[in-house]
Amino acid sequence: MLHLEDLPRQDKIDSVKSVSILLVLFVFVSCGGPILSSREVSVETLPPEAEIYIDGKYAGLTPSIVFVSDSTVIKVAKDGYEDRLLIASELSKGQTLLRIEMNKLHEIVLDYQPEGAQIWENGKPIGNSPLNLKRPNSHIRVEVRYELHHDLIDEFDIKGATRRTLALKPSVKYFPDTVCMISSEPQVADILHIGLTKDGKLYSDEKILGKTPFEMRNDDLAKLSQQHLFILKKQGFLPSIINATGSFSAQMILQSGRSQNYEVPSKTFKDLDFQIGLIKNEESGLVLEARVEGDKLKIISKKIDLEVSIADLEVPYTKDSGAAWASKRFFVVRFSLPTGELRFVVYDAVQRRRIRLEHFGMFSEAQIIGDIEFRQRIPVHPTRIEEFRNIYITNDVNKITIYFSIEAGDRVWGVVKSDEKLKTSNLVAVAILK
Repeated sequence: MLHLEDLPRQDKIDSVKSVSILLVLFVFVSCGGPILSSREVSVETLPPEAEIYIDGKYAGLTPSIVFVSDSTVIKVAKDGYEDRLLIASELSKGQTLLRIEMNKLHEIVLDYQPEGAQIWENGKPIGNSPLNLKRPNSHIRVEVRYELHHDLIDEFDIKGATRRTLALKPSVKYFPDTVCMISSEPQVADILHIGLTKDGKLYSDEKILGKTPFEMRNDDLAKLSQQHLFILKKQGFLPSIINATGSFSAQMILQSGRSQNYEVPSKTFKDLDFQIGLIKNEESGLVLEARVEGDKLKIISKKIDLEVSIADLEVPYTKDSGAAWASKRFFVVRFSLPTGELRFVVYDAVQRRRIRLEHFGMFSEAQIIGDIEFRQRIPVHPTRIEEFRNIYITNDVNKITIYFSIEAGDRVWGVVKSDEKLKTSNLVAVAILK
């Protein structure tokens, strides 16, 4: 027998290490340490032929027998069904059959507008619209977010649904990055800008912005003023006016003609002596009666077979209401809006109708119901004016010239030429009073 003391020193150390390792292995095996036993488990699914993965490695299709230890991760997967995942230690002791009922997935498209809106569920983002979502039958609650829009909460049962299409409401009226566009036929017309305040008063004088075709973002327009008058001018063509705030698209057809310079009269119809009662025209001898009936102001003249009710305009009678002859041919009715602003309506005693300006070269944003959609551009349409802030009319041989105030401070005026019967009207000039 060989004793340790008979060995050299280094051999003694190596021999002690070997004995220690053997003792440690013996203890771990005896106590059920890291050397783990495995067992057979039969995996079945409904429906069958689901893929089995053992610790991430493919192990066949169900039904199938696999070998697992307590730490084994078992996963079954099948197209159109929710993946199932479990750890073998969750099986009961001695269990040899694992039967799994797969949950069928239902697919739905979450198509929220604007496109790209972020979709959140349980406090975490799950993607951007449009998003294909696959879930087992369940109740879904998502939150949808997009800049410059109000958040949207949407709840629904996924079974039976194929698409959710909802739009977020804007939190602003005009989106800063929406590009406004002006084009003309013919192109290369000068674009002059007159700035107005929110209540329609002159903010800045004429400034050349560029030529058609022209584009400018809403946020850049807002740096100029709150409200905008764009005047298109080109030699050999009549001017056109666009009255807009933002998010608009204008495709203008310029009318051939010669633009002229006009001086706005110092005295206008606003300076007439408006009255209630009998009012006689000294030139023609015609008499009209401005009669108050309840909250209505009626203009009556039997001789010209004319009866006009200001109440038709849904404007109540106020202390400012009254009527006056402006000339042998025209008489004017004055009233005030609920805001206190004065308005004037002009009637033609010869043509027996109210003076209306339409299709005369001035355009404004079309009225839309609801909110402006993300990056939507609103078309402009011909402006119709029959209630004037201020107005003056001259009646020369075979032509009528109408001067009308465009802005609330009576500093920006349009000049319109019309034929004797007021059948055609053309904007010939825009004037700014200094």
